[in-house]
Order: sequence, then structure tokens, then C-alpha cells
Amino acid sequence: MKNSLLALLLAQLLFISCSKSKDESNLISETATISKTKFPCGPACTAEAWLLITDNSVSYEPVNLPDNYKVSQLAVRVTLKKTGSRSNAWEGTGEEKVEVINIVQR
Repeated sequence: MKNSLLALLLAQLLFISCSKSKDESNLISETATISKTKFPCGPACTAEAWLLITDNSVSYEPVNLPDNYKVSQLAVRVTLKKTGSRSNAWEGTGEEKVEVINIVQR
């Protein structure tokens, strides 16, 4: 019985240590191009925002794009953290918002 208990505890420890943390599951690493876009912000208003457009044609709205990367058509390699949220009407592009964890020019 002592050996069974020890084996069970060891199996649980192994299972827990091999599981992926929730924070890591929201991280993605992509090659992308930075693009400047316009979006409607009211009846007589048009605002500008920056998008990351991946090589798979998925667009994301970065919430913390560094100023030195705000260059249209700049090719980058980026690690993103998905937020699961989008801008409300008149407040953004409507694309999923992401947090830039790491970014480098290609």
C-alpha cells in the first residue's frame, strides 16, 4: 500500500509538471507586417490605428505597439498575447486586441 501511494503521488507530480500554464496558451509567435488603417469613430470622424497582419492573413490590433515599430509595411517577427477582447463600435478596428510581448524587425 505504501508503494501504491508513492506511485500515485509521483504520477500526480509528473502530470502537474507537464501541463501547460494558462498564460503560455495565450501566447503566439508569428511573422507579420505592420499596417496603418483607418476606422470610423463617429458620424464625422475617421481615426487611425495600427494592425499586425500575419502571413496567414489574420489581423490583430496591438494595444502596446512600440513607437519605433509604427512604420507601415514593416516586416516583423512578433510574440503576442491574445486578450480575447475587441474594440467597441467607434473605438477601434474591431480586430482582436493583442499585447506585444516581443517584436523584432525581419
